[in-house]
Amino acid sequence: MTTPTHARRATPPLPAVRAPAISARGLLVSALLLGLVSAPGCVASKAPSNTALRPTDFVDPAAPAVPPPARPSERTITRTGPIAASETIIDLEARPGDPNLPVQSVPIAEAAFIDAKIGDVNNRPVYVSDFLGPLEDRLRTEAAKRPRAEWIQMARKDIRERLVTFVEDELLRAEALNRLTPDQRSGVMTFMRQLQTAEVSKSGGNRTAADERIREKTGQSFDEYMESEKEKNLIQYELRGIFRKINVSWHDIELAYEKNYELFNPNPTAFLGIIRVSKDDTGDVQLINEAFGAGKDFDEVASLEQNRYLPEKAGLNAKEFTGTFETSEFFAYEELNDAVRKLTPGAKAGPIEAGGSVWWIKLHRIEQKSMGLYDAQLGISEGITKSRQNEARQKYIRKLQERASVSDIDEMTDALLAVAVERYLDTKTR
Repeated sequence: MTTPTHARRATPPLPAVRAPAISARGLLVSALLLGLVSAPGCVASKAPSNTALRPTDFVDPAAPAVPPPARPSERTITRTGPIAASETIIDLEARPGDPNLPVQSVPIAEAAFIDAKIGDVNNRPVYVSDFLGPLEDRLRTEAAKRPRAEWIQMARKDIRERLVTFVEDELLRAEALNRLTPDQRSGVMTFMRQLQTAEVSKSGGNRTAADERIREKTGQSFDEYMESEKEKNLIQYELRGIFRKINVSWHDIELAYEKNYELFNPNPTAFLGIIRVSKDDTGDVQLINEAFGAGKDFDEVASLEQNRYLPEKAGLNAKEFTGTFETSEFFAYEELNDAVRKLTPGAKAGPIEAGGSVWWIKLHRIEQKSMGLYDAQLGISEGITKSRQNEARQKYIRKLQERASVSDIDEMTDALLAVAVERYLDTKTR
C-alpha cells in the first residue's frame, strides 16, 4: 500500500491531566446553575440534548426588569478647557439695551439698612452699628419725649462727644501698643490671662456662666469685655507716661487759694421764713393771726394757700449778705430790714405793714462756711492736678493727630446722625 504524499503526522499523546476534586457542595451548585437539579417543591424539566441554552434561560420572569448598561457612546461626558468652553459661543447674539425682565417683579423683602463704614481712625474702621449701639437706649427713649428739633440737637451733641472720645482713645491705644517692648507685650498677655481667670472664677470656673454674667452687666460678650479691658489698660499706661511729669508745688496751692478766696470763704447767708398777705385781704390777715394765736408752727402757717410768698416752700428764702447781720439789707422796705436785724435764730416778727402787704418773718439760721488753707490744700492740689493732666492730654492728642490718619469728625458726625434719625426718630411716624 502506497503512502499518501500529504499524510498527517502523528500527534503525540497529551499528558494526562488529573481532574480536580469537586466537592458535593460544588456539584450541587453546578447542577443548580445548569438546571439539572430542581429546587425543593419544583419539578425538574429535562431539556433535549440538542437544545442550546440562551441567556434568557437564566432570568427569573418574576424579577423586576433591570435596564441595560448604557453604551459607551451614550454616556454623558463633561468636557472642560478652552475648546469646550468656546463651543456654542458663535450661537450667542448680543443686543444693546436693558435686559428683558419680567413685567411684574415681586421683591422678596423691603430694603433694610444693615451696616456701613463712616470713617477710619488709624486704618481702624468706624461702623455705624458698633458706634450707635451704646447710645441706642438713650436715643430711642428721648425720641419719644423730645420734639424733633430738640432731639436732633441732643443726638448730635451726644454722638460728637462720643466720637471725639473714641478717636482720642484709639490714638492713645495705638500709640501705647506701638511703644511696647517685647517684655512689656508679654506682661500685657500675662495680665490678660490673669484677668480672664479671675472673671471665670467669679462664676465658679464656668466660662459660659461668666459670659452670661458679663453680658447682663455690660452688654458685651466675654471676649468683647476682655478686649475693652485690654484697651483701657493700654490707654492708662500711655497716659501715666504723660502725667508722670506733672508736679504741683505748695506755692501753686497758695496762689490758687488766694485767687479763689471767696470760693473757700463765701459770704454768710440768712435763711428767712416769709409770709406775705395783701393788707386789703382782711380775712386772710385775720386767719394768719388766729393761726399764730392758736400756737401753730411758723412753717405750717407759711404753707397755707393764703400766703402769697412761696407757700410750697413754707416761705423759705436764703439771702446772702456782706458785713454784719445787724447792718445788712434784706428787703427793699426799711420797716422789714429794721425788724429782721433785731431777730435771733428761731425768732419771728410780725405782722408788719410795708408796701401794701402785711408780713411775718422768721430767722431760721445764719450760715457762714469758711475753709482755711490747711483744710483746702488737698482739694486745691487735686483740682490743679486734674487741670494740668487735661491740658497735657489734649496737647499730646493734637501731636498724635498731626501724624495719624483720621476721618473728618464733622463728616462722621453728620453721617451717624443721619442714620440715627432714620433708625430712632423717624420710626415713630411709620
